[in-house]
Amino acid sequence: MSPKKPTNSPETNPLSPHPLPTSLRRKKKPYKPLSPLDSNTDRLFHIVQRTHNKTLASLLSGPRLEIVNETTGHIQVRRVPTRMLQYFCGPAILDAFASDRASILKIPNAAAEKVGIARVVRRQRVLSSAIDTIRACRLFGLEGDAVRIEELVVYGWMGAETWYMTDEHVEMIWDGYEGVLRETVLGDAVVWFVLNEVQGGAHALSEEIRWMLEQEEYDGLKVKVYDENLDGRWRLEGRDEYLERCREEREEELREQELGEEEETYWSAA
Repeated sequence: MSPKKPTNSPETNPLSPHPLPTSLRRKKKPYKPLSPLDSNTDRLFHIVQRTHNKTLASLLSGPRLEIVNETTGHIQVRRVPTRMLQYFCGPAILDAFASDRASILKIPNAAAEKVGIARVVRRQRVLSSAIDTIRACRLFGLEGDAVRIEELVVYGWMGAETWYMTDEHVEMIWDGYEGVLRETVLGDAVVWFVLNEVQGGAHALSEEIRWMLEQEEYDGLKVKVYDENLDGRWRLEGRDEYLERCREEREEELREQELGEEEETYWSAA
């Protein structure tokens, strides 16, 4: 009968300074990415509700990566679980921002703000944070969440009687973010605000905002207000009706543009 090994043997005692034999060492667990859900139409909240708790817990396991500003190299978010991003965003989004190192995602400087990326799952209820979050959601392919937050901001916050629009809000939406918000529902909401509360002098900051409209960077806003006054339909519409009309007109313009591009491609290939 072979002698029994002592309980404090290096092979059996995990506190021993000596390493365990290779045969007794725990093998590194391979982590397989889970099948991603459709984040274009699903919302994070709904995805989480439909996902089993064990699956959610497993998303925090495995390798992690850093989200880095492509231009500056600064780390925007640290130690993000790779499986979580793969599950909620899909591998195509990760591939779009992949770098030569598997542990790093490089985000273009103009694509989304650092605070927006960090708040995709930690949203704060202020306008600037909400806009940053909307842009970050779209960056990661979370269109359903972007639309939900956008609707909350435009219809829930800015459409409420208690909301007080300031010149800073107008500047943020119209002149901020390199002007990308002008042709969105947020830009439409600013035009409605100017039409209803600024041009007639009803708002306390009407004078300041009218002064803004005289500046070069607000020429586009001034033109939109002029065109709406010339058209006159907004006077017979409520705010929601006006915003819906703007959305339909924008979609129709996009369809015509796409049709024109298809025809141009067809004739150039003929």
